[in-house]
Formats: sequence, structure tokens, C-alpha cells
Amino acid sequence: MRESILHMIYNYRLGNFQDAAMTLLDCLLETIATRDEDATILKYLLRIQGPAYTCTNYWSWIEPFIISMVQE
Repeated sequence: MRESILHMIYNYRLGNFQDAAMTLLDCLLETIATRDEDATILKYLLRIQGPAYTCTNYWSWIEPFIISMVQE
């Protein structure tokens, strides 16, 4: 794959691809919960620059995204 998972989640969040974005995010969170014993991925998400100027880091975007998807 040439496109990163984080980039796909952000790009697929709208339109017909919301289910794909949620599936990718679900896989990412499942990996963090079951396989990432040292919390390396979570630490990375907390440090990496967010996908939009309104987010200081990626987690600042992912958390509200999850909440909005659950509410829908």
C-alpha cells in the first residue's frame, strides 16, 4: 500500500467510505489494545501532527471522529 492507514481513515471519513474508515479505525484500535504492549502506536498517535490545522495531534482528531460516528 502506498497510502498510510491514518491517511486513508482521514480521507475516507466522508461520503460513501465511512464504513471503510470505521473498519480501518477499528482494526487500528484493536491492534493497539491487543498487540501493542509497549503502547508504541498510541504514543505515536499522541505525537504525530494532526490531519487538520484544528488538531494538535492525530488523537485529537480520532477521538471526536469516533464519538460523532457512534452518535450517528
